[in-house]
Amino acid sequence: MPRSALIFGVVLVAAFSALDAQQDPTQNTLRFEVASVKPSPEKFDVLASLQRQAVGRLFLSSPVRVLIARAYDLDALLDGWRIVGGPSSVLSRRFDIVAKAENPEATPAQMNQMLQTLLIERFRLKVHREMREVDISVLKLARSDGRLGPNLKRSTLSCPTGEETLASAAEALGKGDLTLSALPKAGEPCGDYSPLERRDRVRGQPLAALLPLLTTRDRPFVDDRTGLTGRYDWDLTYDARPLSASANAPSPTGPPLLVALEQQLGLKLESGKGRIEFLVVDNVEFPTPD
Repeated sequence: MPRSALIFGVVLVAAFSALDAQQDPTQNTLRFEVASVKPSPEKFDVLASLQRQAVGRLFLSSPVRVLIARAYDLDALLDGWRIVGGPSSVLSRRFDIVAKAENPEATPAQMNQMLQTLLIERFRLKVHREMREVDISVLKLARSDGRLGPNLKRSTLSCPTGEETLASAAEALGKGDLTLSALPKAGEPCGDYSPLERRDRVRGQPLAALLPLLTTRDRPFVDDRTGLTGRYDWDLTYDARPLSASANAPSPTGPPLLVALEQQLGLKLESGKGRIEFLVVDNVEFPTPD
């Protein structure tokens, strides 16, 4: 690389410009053309609380924690526990947001970036990402010889995953065309799998599709360390009640989930350690008025 004083000076100026941009998180970022932020009515409205997005527009009625989760591409239900810090009095407060993008063709990802900017500017939000070592659950093969359970078999199918289906739905939603015809067609062999419902009979899915079923409030992170790659079919029949309840009154539907997991699929959960990325809220305040 040339080392002339001129180029060194240009690089130095660019470095200071980049530093200034880092110090101002809203510089050169996407933002809504207009946005309204108001506290939600005390009477909870289920329909109003549904997150909706028309073409270039966003309608949200959610607690601040959920708004942050959406803005930073976290699932509020599955990944909300990864948002730490910040005053609960603000994070739990529900607000209605109606916003319009300058570009009517803005993608869902771009709308989330605009939501980030809105939170930074109106809620004085400051966050950083931080890796922490925490207790996790580890999914492993139950047998030392690597043999799978009788109800878990390698699949010849390649069915749409939950992420693929939801991504297609989000894309269709952004275009204002959210209809059943816009969703991926799984076809008859894959007809029993739905990413929006918990099903026991799954076809043509990577083993990662099993993890949401194993994830609970007390077991928020499950890491797949089975080493199994590719697509699988599985049938899992189990008692959905908590283990303590099912032990007192056995269910005719099947054994408790973790017992069924080992007996039918040849898999088991063990305690372990893992490094998980958290979104740390350094500051958040009640928003400035419209």
